[in-house]
Amino acid sequence: SEKLEKVDVILPKLRKYYIENLYDHYKHTMYIEPLDETRRIIKEKYSEYLDEFDKLHNRTSAHMFNMFIMKKDVLNEYCTWLFDILFELEKRTDPSKYDNFHARFYGRVSELLLDVWINKNQIKYEEVKVIDMQNVNWLKKGVAFLQAKFTGKKYGKSF
Repeated sequence: SEKLEKVDVILPKLRKYYIENLYDHYKHTMYIEPLDETRRIIKEKYSEYLDEFDKLHNRTSAHMFNMFIMKKDVLNEYCTWLFDILFELEKRTDPSKYDNFHARFYGRVSELLLDVWINKNQIKYEEVKVIDMQNVNWLKKGVAFLQAKFTGKKYGKSF
């Protein structure tokens, strides 16, 4: 692609969270234990990334969906780092204590780790629009978010 001649990575446009930061959004809508365990793993194995990881407490946007196009050498570096963390997370967590929806936390955690890695390594990227082929029921999603935030009811499905 011509775009990869100028940058190392092509990412979807940032997804903005207007009401709360990324960490709080995750905590209210998902079970936070896998994300907190991920922080411990980063502190132990990749402490140079810890400050960037902790910015999840303040950031209100991220490149979501685990979608990207990367140059091969950059992808190899990213995957080496990411999967080392995820395999360690797999050793330390028990997905069977969650229902099928919440047991998919590896993908959700990795969504947040993408920007941690990109920002820490100052990777040059360009953003592009992503078209969602599914209709999102924003009313149901909004109601579910408010229930999660104020009553502690976690998401039970995608919208």
